[in-house]
Amino acid sequence: MNRRILDMIDGSRQKALEQAQSIQISNELITFPLDADHQLIQKTAFYLEISVMSLIENGLPKEDENRRELRIVARNAFRLLRALPRPDDPLQGGLFVLRTSALAVLGDKGVDASRWFRETHWQELPIDSMDWMERTRATVLDVWFRLIRKNGWSDQDLVLDRVSSLRDMQAIQ
Repeated sequence: MNRRILDMIDGSRQKALEQAQSIQISNELITFPLDADHQLIQKTAFYLEISVMSLIENGLPKEDENRRELRIVARNAFRLLRALPRPDDPLQGGLFVLRTSALAVLGDKGVDASRWFRETHWQELPIDSMDWMERTRATVLDVWFRLIRKNGWSDQDLVLDRVSSLRDMQAIQ
């Protein structure tokens, strides 16, 4: 992997992780928002996401050292992104949550992503939209959310229902 990105953000990476940890603690224990450097967190998370993509560009790494580095970088990106506010638009917010959750899974923090889904507000997605593209995106996001959240049989049943419904609608289109 090209280490230049990680070397470039090495100083800000630790600061951003500390800020994200403070935000998470504040969100869990205190009712008022913490004044944090969201721009630093967002910029650092962006570079970490690029590093993750660089690590998996040609498939998941086979060497233990590269896999370990992938897990650490993905885990750090997840920690930073979950500390940021979600976009207000349901589809943009959904894409943000899916990216964040995918990084958690790559960083061996799938359980944390599942808990994050259960503990935070889940934006209502337009799965009944008349716009086919919007409906498809919303349904795919909803399915992935439920697969990551793993909230018992109800989520699994809804995943099957959503996929079946989308397939039926596609036949009509």
